[in-house]
Amino acid sequence: MTAVLSAAVGQSSPSAGGTQRVKARYLCNFARFVEWPESSFSSPDAPFQICIYGNDELDGELELAIRGKTADARRLELEHPLDVQQAKSCHVLFISQSKKGQAAQILHELEGASILTVSDMDDFRGLGGMISFVTDGDQVRFDVDLGQAQRSGLNVSSRLLAIARMVISRVGGK
Repeated sequence: MTAVLSAAVGQSSPSAGGTQRVKARYLCNFARFVEWPESSFSSPDAPFQICIYGNDELDGELELAIRGKTADARRLELEHPLDVQQAKSCHVLFISQSKKGQAAQILHELEGASILTVSDMDDFRGLGGMISFVTDGDQVRFDVDLGQAQRSGLNVSSRLLAIARMVISRVGGK
């Protein structure tokens, strides 16, 4: 049985830019609330890589969101892998809609790797992804497949789970 966690955050404006800004902030916070095995990093001072695979409007907002930020004393870096082999060096991998036709194959090739896979494409978790963004009116929600994350050696912080539960109760379980 797979445990799924959902959370939603209201926006003051349902604009595309506002939605992308919320997603970018979530991606930065996922870096703080998920633990990766030490073997995921090439050295003790290696940066934490948040990656966008494919073309996506999120790019500019994510670049602004990570500027000067750290997670567990590791500098956050934005990368744009050109193929799955390069994506294997990512810690958080956002797979864009432009890769929808290849998503199942990408996730299959990354299976078991300690990479938090995130997307906003339909049925992403059904394909084997870990976190799926869903936009519902003026809300950005995310669903987490905890089982998939654990199978990849990732430990989702109880702090993230507590925050998500709080948000769920505030929006009536959406």
